[in-house]
Amino acid sequence: MEGEYLYRDVYYTGPYAFVGIETIYHQSKPVWSMVYPGDWGAMIEEEIDNILRPALIENAQTARTNQRVEWIKDNFRYLCGGEVSLDNFSVTETLFSGGKPSHRVVYYSAVL
Repeated sequence: MEGEYLYRDVYYTGPYAFVGIETIYHQSKPVWSMVYPGDWGAMIEEEIDNILRPALIENAQTARTNQRVEWIKDNFRYLCGGEVSLDNFSVTETLFSGGKPSHRVVYYSAVL
C-alpha cells in the first residue's frame, strides 16, 4: 500500500446482473464502503457506457448537489436521485430505452 489510503473496487458480472463493493481504507482499516447491485436489462455494457458517460459528464454538478438528475437524448432517458450526504447515501440510477427501463443500479454507502 502506498500512502495512508487504499481504494479497492471488487465486482462480479453476469450476463444479466452485477454486484460490487467499493471500500476505502485508512492505515489498513476500512473507513468507508459502498455496495452497488444492478442489472444490465436488455442492453450490453458498451451500449450502457455510451449513454451513461455523457449523461454523467453533463450532469456532474447536479449529481453532487443532492438534486435529482434527469437527462434525455434521442431514445434514452436517464434518471438518478436519492439521499446524498458526506456520511452516507442511497441513490438509484435508471436508464430507459424507448420508455422502458433497460438498466438499473442502486448505490448504498456508509462511513464505517
